[in-house]
Amino acid sequence: MKIHPIAKLFPPMSPQEFAALKADIKQHGLSEPILVWKGQIVDGKDRWRACNELGVQPVYRQWESEESPERYVVSMNVMRRHLPAAVRALLAAKLARIPKGGNQHASQEASMSQAEAAARFKVSRSSVQRAKTIEESGIAGLQKALMTGKITLADAAVVATWRKSEQAFLVKCSKVARCSDLAEMRDAAQKNAAKLSNTSAPLPDRKFSVILADPPWNYGSQSMPPSRVAPHGHYLTASTESIAALPIQDRALDNAVLFLWVPSSLIPDGLKVMEAWGFKYITSAVWVKRRHVVTPGPFLQKHEPLLIGKRGKGLPKPAKQPMSVIEDHEGKLAHSQKPAVVHNMIDAMYPGHPKLELFARRAPPGWEAWGNELEKKK
Repeated sequence: MKIHPIAKLFPPMSPQEFAALKADIKQHGLSEPILVWKGQIVDGKDRWRACNELGVQPVYRQWESEESPERYVVSMNVMRRHLPAAVRALLAAKLARIPKGGNQHASQEASMSQAEAAARFKVSRSSVQRAKTIEESGIAGLQKALMTGKITLADAAVVATWRKSEQAFLVKCSKVARCSDLAEMRDAAQKNAAKLSNTSAPLPDRKFSVILADPPWNYGSQSMPPSRVAPHGHYLTASTESIAALPIQDRALDNAVLFLWVPSSLIPDGLKVMEAWGFKYITSAVWVKRRHVVTPGPFLQKHEPLLIGKRGKGLPKPAKQPMSVIEDHEGKLAHSQKPAVVHNMIDAMYPGHPKLELFARRAPPGWEAWGNELEKKK
């Protein structure tokens, strides 16, 4: 059964709350029916999910009034949950853009006003306006930080006006509910990005539809002495926060693709960087190396993932679709060096598109390149 947009407003239960709900339903059955309107669940999506997982037949109740159930659903959820004011403001901002009756074909004029949404969630209209800024311009991590009380509504509204990379830096580094000096935090994000480059060369002053990046991940190894194995024994490494803080989204066209090299142990970090740069993960390829690498993990690593993300609509179907397994036929490569066949592969996929390689060691033909080691060789 489909979930109505009004039910999607409210965040799902925490794992602990959901486990308690399942235990209660298993022992006592479903005591409160699931409210349905026009064939969609408008209240009780967590109860419905719990019943499905338990194999219990859900009990439904049809909304019988001719009026839309939004007011009832909102009031019931506000009463059930002790939602902080900041969370209620964010929910009100989301409610204000849902057409009355949930008709996806309704006009914008039919949408609920901010004032009405504010009244229903018992917050001020100015709070709803701040929340709207966060919803429209803030990264997902910023909204999550607000929902969990990590940052205040007023501060989050300011941060939402920053670049996505700067937002990501603050969300990652902020440890308190209120940031004492947002300007200082933003300055720290910018300094981290500048420290990463360690060069006077700016990023190319144009935009690209294809970006390939091989960031200098530090694997959390900075506390180890430099060695033949440790990355920082070969080149300047950087934290995930510093990499994410680079303004790459300013160098990408509205519709673009990103190819991001990331070690298998740091895939979560790679996804964070991808999001901070304004891309959404869609798929991956894998490079199979000729020689394995000794790591602290359970496997001898003989592969490296290549994550692919899109910005906007991405790009049309590649002119030539390659295999997702990239073989290494180039012999011995320098530490962390990637096979040149990858450039040929991307050229064949997206001919004619402007391409940029970040953290490059050499400029491939037809590409623009940027990186510390590239600069040192000039």
